[in-house]
Amino acid sequence: ARSRNLWITLLAFMAFSILPASAQKRFMKGHVMIPKSSMAQPSSAGKHFHTNIQVFMPDSGRPLVGPPFAGYGFETPASLGCVYGLTRKTRGCNPNVAVANPTGGKGAIAIVDAFDDPNAEADLAFFSAQFGLAPANFKVVYASGTKPDLDPTGGWELEESLDIEWAHAMAPKAKIFLVEAATNMGDDLFVAEQVASNLVAAAGGGEVSNSWGGEESADEVGADSLFVMPGVVFFASTGDAPGTSYPSTSPNVVAAGGTTTAR
Repeated sequence: ARSRNLWITLLAFMAFSILPASAQKRFMKGHVMIPKSSMAQPSSAGKHFHTNIQVFMPDSGRPLVGPPFAGYGFETPASLGCVYGLTRKTRGCNPNVAVANPTGGKGAIAIVDAFDDPNAEADLAFFSAQFGLAPANFKVVYASGTKPDLDPTGGWELEESLDIEWAHAMAPKAKIFLVEAATNMGDDLFVAEQVASNLVAAAGGGEVSNSWGGEESADEVGADSLFVMPGVVFFASTGDAPGTSYPSTSPNVVAAGGTTTAR
């Protein structure tokens, strides 16, 4: 059941204020849940890294199922493709109106995350079928050569499924690699970074995406060289809290901040 319903949870956090014109006075009430995997641990600077994900949980108890209809506000590949100019614009890029999915992409996108997401392939397949996307050219790679353990908090699984689903949604013709680090320790994630950049370079170039980060430390200067590979662009999220976050602060990385969509 989890692999069938995970995308619902992931989508729910994305646009709880987005409603069609006929329902602008209605708002979905709920609360934001921050997984333990997204909470920085004391004295973890340069040692442990955390996810950057927050999940909106509706209080109504009403199931969030798609495709979208009046009164529900989660995003779809078509609506976000419209927002980012990847498809023909519709008025307001409303999820209830925008129906054209992105069709581009090339090369490869490697997603670097920690621990194992055992449902990654099933989640991605269900997400693609739900929203009319072509099946993904997808592969899971264990950075250490051995299947990682599960994250005891479950938060890294949420992050991994979210990352691969939306990478495929925005660039459906790109090959998607999920590179799983053995743990969320810096040494393991940096090994995964090297594996990811080599995979992308061998596939003809593309991007390495990192939706995680951590407090800065003096040791980060020595890690900057890991984010250099001809034909590969490295992205890292800047985090969900005030302050700086590595590796988004590396001079070799594109720092990706958040986007707020208001209709």
